[in-house]
Amino acid sequence: MITDIFKNYEESVLNRLGLSYTGLNICELGNQSYMSKPAKIMYEKKGSKHTSIDINGRGGALPFDLDKPLPGTLSNKFDLITNYGTTEHVNKQYSVFKNIHFLGKTGCIVIHGVPLAGNWKKHCRYYYSTKFFSNLAIACSYSVVDLYLMDKDFFKHPKNLVVCVLKKEKDNFFIKEKSFNSLTGLHDSKDVTRTGDYS
Repeated sequence: MITDIFKNYEESVLNRLGLSYTGLNICELGNQSYMSKPAKIMYEKKGSKHTSIDINGRGGALPFDLDKPLPGTLSNKFDLITNYGTTEHVNKQYSVFKNIHFLGKTGCIVIHGVPLAGNWKKHCRYYYSTKFFSNLAIACSYSVVDLYLMDKDFFKHPKNLVVCVLKKEKDNFFIKEKSFNSLTGLHDSKDVTRTGDYS
């Protein structure tokens, strides 16, 4: 679900970067909703081209499993990718972050809003820290546009989120799995009952 907080934050990021929704090719991980309707409706009203990916296929989402490689037709296609509480439900973290890299054009902006380690108890399998995203950015040659803990309104402890905005600076290959697995700051609860459904 996209709350007003995320919608306003996303708009502020685009404004800071001199981007407009009009003509923007957006990929949303998970079939998010906004105001009880598929978020696709909101994005398309703003003039964006919108694609969502969710294993459940609801709300017009492409029914792909983010644990697996995505079709080549989606490669280097998107200007903006949003990850509002989806990656933490995917079992293979290397695969989902490799897919995100694969989806984005050079210059693509990726906005992550994911559970902070030690928060959101029994919500998901994986939890994140700012350190993880700092390490990921260095390893993949991304620039960090923003990185902080969201601690306001609904998202106060014990529901803090890590918010990170990354920019894909190069059309390079994603790092090897061994390198990804050596990144610190990603916490695996090993609770596989909290994966496979991206909501």
